[in-house]
Amino acid sequence: MYIFQASAYQAYLEPLEPNDDKVNFKTWSCTNTNNIPQFQYWALVLELELLALQFVRSLWEADFTLFVQCLGQLVPWMFSLDHMNYARWLPVHIKDMVQLRQVLPSVHEQFEHGNFVVQKSACIFSTMALDQAHEQMNEHIKGDGAVLGITDNLATMTRWTTAGPETAEIINEFKNSFGKTHNNSTQHHDHAGTIDSVQIC
Repeated sequence: MYIFQASAYQAYLEPLEPNDDKVNFKTWSCTNTNNIPQFQYWALVLELELLALQFVRSLWEADFTLFVQCLGQLVPWMFSLDHMNYARWLPVHIKDMVQLRQVLPSVHEQFEHGNFVVQKSACIFSTMALDQAHEQMNEHIKGDGAVLGITDNLATMTRWTTAGPETAEIINEFKNSFGKTHNNSTQHHDHAGTIDSVQIC
């Protein structure tokens, strides 16, 4: 969308003479946003998509400062898009994260070192959020039959949360016993250059 936007700006510049008054890209974009509803719509879509990509980047790079900053920028969107639960509780979560330095300095220090996400391989730019890591672990131990209604039974849920990580570790050890090796390269799979490294990372 940015490419289309830049192309439209170039189309605006082409018929102008060297001595004509020209506005810069930012001013041109703001003017069109205020005057053209369709331009405003796609500009908002581009803004939200870029913000979402920044949020993903904060997770993949384990950048806690950027993570909190992106959450703060996402709050107005939660109200605009009528996501009421996020609108109510996201500001509370952000406040907790901001106050960590004073309330729990040891936890804040760990988060600043990237320990608010999970690193499952040596590849760079590949850390993931905790809930995503939990989902992947659950997928290991669910099998084809899935797990239905587990939260309805407290005893079953307790066994699941206690034994789940150990079961996932046993499954991984079993798979590794067949001689499957992992690539210890720190290079991201997009730059690895081989199909095997892409699959492993």
